Amino acid sequence: MILKRIPEDFKVTEIPVIQEDVKGNYSVYRLRKKNIDTLAALDVIRRAFSLAPGDVSCSGLKDKYSVAVQYVSIKGRQGTKYNLKEPSFFLEFVFYASEPILIGKLKGNQFEITVRKIKASYLKHLYERVPLLEKGVTNYFGEQRFGSYSGKKGFIGKALITEDYEEALKIYFTHYIKSENTSKKDLKQYIDNNWLKWNNVIEYIKKHPGKNDLMGKLIMYLKNSDNDYFGAVKLLPQRHIRLYIEAYYSFLWNEVTRRVIEKIAEKKFSLSYIAGMLMFYEKVNERDFMHLKWASFNFRKIDAKSQMKLLIKEAFFDVFKQEGITQELLKKTFFNIGMLKRRNLVLFPKDFKVVSEADDELYPRFKKVVLTFSLPPGSYATMVTRILFKH
Repeated sequence: MILKRIPEDFKVTEIPVIQEDVKGNYSVYRLRKKNIDTLAALDVIRRAFSLAPGDVSCSGLKDKYSVAVQYVSIKGRQGTKYNLKEPSFFLEFVFYASEPILIGKLKGNQFEITVRKIKASYLKHLYERVPLLEKGVTNYFGEQRFGSYSGKKGFIGKALITEDYEEALKIYFTHYIKSENTSKKDLKQYIDNNWLKWNNVIEYIKKHPGKNDLMGKLIMYLKNSDNDYFGAVKLLPQRHIRLYIEAYYSFLWNEVTRRVIEKIAEKKFSLSYIAGMLMFYEKVNERDFMHLKWASFNFRKIDAKSQMKLLIKEAFFDVFKQEGITQELLKKTFFNIGMLKRRNLVLFPKDFKVVSEADDELYPRFKKVVLTFSLPPGSYATMVTRILFKH
């Protein structure tokens, strides 16, 4: 099976909670976007209207390779004056509100997902697996969370919280993904091969101009400050640092949860993802399931019955030992970035439907299906498809 063959295969619409207040001092807009991630779209909006970073906010980040509808608030009563049409998005005024939209402040997300390249013989198995959703889905963080992860070099976030600032910058400067353009990859490879040779790197950037202003600024700072790595890190945008640290926290959360599922599941299967392995349950005894469905944790607090709490604590120590860190380290606040909110181990999709099945026009001799469902804030639709297709 294949997901996201085209952006229209993955449609997500926010279910907002913000209420209209005709006298409010915040303008709320509907953002319809395609082939652009949320942060990039917000940057375009800020530049278009000369706004400060804190003037524009949203409730969550939506994947670049999708068709997404979400809501954005802008400080002030600009109304339709800030409507904006760009090749990759359309910003349209909806109403005024008395408060801004904040991260996580939404009811959930509605999904419409087209799954392609399915063998006709698998359709029967698909329908047989749908009832598994009634027993919940392990609420892992999905691939989109780990764009900053470098398989060989690891997590920028881990380097930041362990105060290895040189390593954090080395990953930042040299990690790239397949979708990045060739010039960006070449620059990162050059920096990797010329680490600490800042004059060489500066000359390379001059000869290959592009959107490298921040990288150039950081390299120049390192050259002039005798490699003040911590000072250079502080020049990174705060929202980027937040994403790096939260990506590592999310990885740790996944690792702890995987170990819990391994212990209690009577029938299970594992699947790989960009940062490791995920374990899913197909059968759990009723007692363990009742404990599992109400359990939640972050690295400061566990909310679970005594037996489940003990399993989570044991998984904590196993993961911390593997990573060479301590729980006390995770209780600290880094760069004014707080801990992840407590997260439920299990999510329950609502209003799930197999809307249609048909021949796949992009893959002859295969089928496609369209699925619709809604999830709570912060949950990943790909966890639902992993259960259904074991892929």
